[in-house]
Amino acid sequence: MRGDSATIELAGHRLALTRLRKVFYPATGTTKSDVIAYFAEVAHAMIPHLAGRPVTRKRWPDGVNTTPFFHKDIGKGVPSWVTRRVIQHSDGPKAYPVVKLVAWSRGKADRKEAEALAVAPGDAVIRVRNLLELDGHPIIVDDIAIAAARFPGLTERQFRERPSTIYSLYEDAFGLSVVRARERLRAATADAEIAPLLAVPRGTPLLAIRRIAHTLAGDPIELRLSRVNTAKHEYFADIDGGA
Repeated sequence: MRGDSATIELAGHRLALTRLRKVFYPATGTTKSDVIAYFAEVAHAMIPHLAGRPVTRKRWPDGVNTTPFFHKDIGKGVPSWVTRRVIQHSDGPKAYPVVKLVAWSRGKADRKEAEALAVAPGDAVIRVRNLLELDGHPIIVDDIAIAAARFPGLTERQFRERPSTIYSLYEDAFGLSVVRARERLRAATADAEIAPLLAVPRGTPLLAIRRIAHTLAGDPIELRLSRVNTAKHEYFADIDGGA
């Protein structure tokens, strides 16, 4: 995206990007193109934290040094393939795009969960499954496990109705800040459980990403296994040297 406009293709949909050289943040010279590139790079980590929540926008139409406002409605120019949910406001219904939370459950840690979370096998864990859609197509299934003892009193309702991201919930409600994560990647195939969620045949090649999130003290507080359909997408991570 070196010019002032570009057309990209995502899962068979063409999107026109305009005014890419517009400076969003004068203090740093950060442009619209820079912001788009950033979100594209962190999408795999950011989208799971939006699971089950309506998405809104905070806008600074006259620059970041002026008064902003919240743009609650999804807007007329948003493509029809973006999933929507209508929420009633005092000034009428507003439509929001959503990310899906598929399942929430409590159970006992198996050997792999116990090892990853530094708990004993059989200790209580909370499990969350997210289904992430891109351009209206299911792309990623995320399975998250956390030790229940580290999140006392956490309920599905609290998780669903959190005011911000999952990591913000960890920090604000439980004082646990995620500052580092480690990932391992391998080839996998869609099994009988994952294939229907991703709308692919059993045996379809997938990318499996195993991610453990750590606090500043080095404690592992979240285990995440992502199964990604890479038929039309690729996984990208920009990792600093010395990590």
